[in-house]
Amino acid sequence: MLLMCAFAAVAMTGCSRTYFAKPFYTGKNKIDVPAQLVGQWYAEPQGGLDEAVNLQIDKDGTVLVRETRKVDGREQVQTAKLAVQFFRVGDGVYVDAILKEMPDSRLEKSIAALMLFPVHALAKVEFHGDTLQLRYPSPDLGKALKDRKLPPVMTFTTFDEEIEDEDGVAVFTATGEAWEDVLQNMPATVFGDSDKEVVAFKRVVVK
Repeated sequence: MLLMCAFAAVAMTGCSRTYFAKPFYTGKNKIDVPAQLVGQWYAEPQGGLDEAVNLQIDKDGTVLVRETRKVDGREQVQTAKLAVQFFRVGDGVYVDAILKEMPDSRLEKSIAALMLFPVHALAKVEFHGDTLQLRYPSPDLGKALKDRKLPPVMTFTTFDEEIEDEDGVAVFTATGEAWEDVLQNMPATVFGDSDKEVVAFKRVVVK
């Protein structure tokens, strides 16, 4: 469930071991949902993404996610509702997302573990015309935060290799103000370029 990893830091397999208990944005840098992004978007299976993903982005910050994949020749569908807040730091546009509902889903171990408390996800948002790209942090982000004297407030173990390594799962509590400084000064490489760290969408034209 790569997209939910990219967009919500929950319901995913093996893409991040770093989670956040506080929002990334502040009252001063948050912005409305960009008008260009309101509507439906589609990402076909690509690279590390083995699901087809539909997004419905509403102007109130509600995002409906529908992932479709084939398992043993059968189609499986996973849906979720996210609450998102866009914000701007310098020339970059980012989104903070948190999972609100997974109404028709059987909770996997990784999801259940991360729903014990709300966690926020961060993605860098790049869009132009009918294309939308979500770039989410590489595993180096946790190390970079520790190097900046922003260590995790806690770590926990779920015994689920999909979401943690030998050090467990790290939970950070940096404030929105701290994140603004981090995003202004952290190298761009913290946001990955691999096919496991970038999801590209095309606008769905409703006829």
